[in-house]
Amino acid sequence: MQSCCGLLCGRHKVARYFDSASSQKLSIDSAVVTGAPFTLACWFRADNTNSDQGLISLADKDVNNQFFFLRLDGITPVLTARAGSGGTTGTAQTSTQASANTWHHGVAVFSAANDRAVYLDGAGKGTNTTSVTPTGIDQTAVGVLTRLTPVSFMLGRIAEAAIWNVALSDDDVASLSKGFSPLLIRPQSLAAYWPLFGNDSPEPDRWTGSFNLTVTGATKEEHVRIYYPWGMP
Repeated sequence: MQSCCGLLCGRHKVARYFDSASSQKLSIDSAVVTGAPFTLACWFRADNTNSDQGLISLADKDVNNQFFFLRLDGITPVLTARAGSGGTTGTAQTSTQASANTWHHGVAVFSAANDRAVYLDGAGKGTNTTSVTPTGIDQTAVGVLTRLTPVSFMLGRIAEAAIWNVALSDDDVASLSKGFSPLLIRPQSLAAYWPLFGNDSPEPDRWTGSFNLTVTGATKEEHVRIYYPWGMP
């Protein structure tokens, strides 16, 4: 790792790898946020794009129909930001597609009950205005759509997962997609941050320390290149 304009820039040798066949995930029975406005973001590298793969989700762990999530939708393959409550869902999807075996950056911004947006690599912005207000949100997870019956397990790597308690701007999202750490983007509103170096169990929340994730089978793989601030926790 080397210094670069007051930052630390380099490639950590590990990220979290998820094997969907083994239902691997990271989770905590606590909600980082429970409703809009908030933002979900992470880097991901899917082994294939043939199936739906959850990146970050917030849900009611006791039912299947109350949730927020950022997901790679299979076949298409686009990123989606979706909110669900009862039989109503609202889904924003990117106008651009992800590729297998390639690092991509994904962001879901939930600005209000009727305002959500999703980005792939800082672009391809898709929006949706269906009014949806999920309730009972009490679990946070990475690598799966968490709920009573978890679905959309990830097959591949995830790194630099973060949640803000505000709606990030287009410029904020663009900066994240260039490889800047979540610690450098609206840190006063950063609610949880998991670099996912894969060295600890539980996986630590390196910002607040309040949302350490239980590791269910996820292992270690090469991390994406990121620009970190000096004194990173």
